[in-house]
Order: sequence, then C-alpha cells, then structure tokens
Amino acid sequence: MRIEGLDLLRALSGQPVILLAPHFVALDAVAVRLTCEVDLASMYARQKDPRYDALLLRGRKYLRDSGERRGYQIGQ
Repeated sequence: MRIEGLDLLRALSGQPVILLAPHFVALDAVAVRLTCEVDLASMYARQKDPRYDALLLRGRKYLRDSGERRGYQIGQ
C-alpha cells in the first residue's frame, strides 16, 4: 500500500490529528498500515448486526496480531 502525504502526517507528530475515512473498510486497511509508520489509535462504531460486528472485530485482531508477529508495535 502506498501512502501519500505521510510526510505531512509525520510533521504533525505530537499534535492531535483526526483522520476521516468514508467507509469502515478503508478505515481498517489504512489504520493497520499507518500503525506501521506512526503512533495511531483508531475507533470503530458497533455494527447493527452483532454477528457482523464480531466478524469485523475478528479481522481487526488478526491484522493486529499478524503485524505484531512481524515485529510491528501495533495498538499500544
């Protein structure tokens, strides 16, 4: 995944920044990738269907755990 504007985000280090994504899939992918580059926390809203919510959470945990196995510090 190519990140455009990472230098701008790094220049704001130590300052509060809010990144918005138009869709939760974009937010998941981008948040996981950005945590490899900058300190980041992401928030999610619960889905209306609890089964779908559980499925998304499982995927997020998988991505976090696989990143940590590769040596990335994800989800401080």
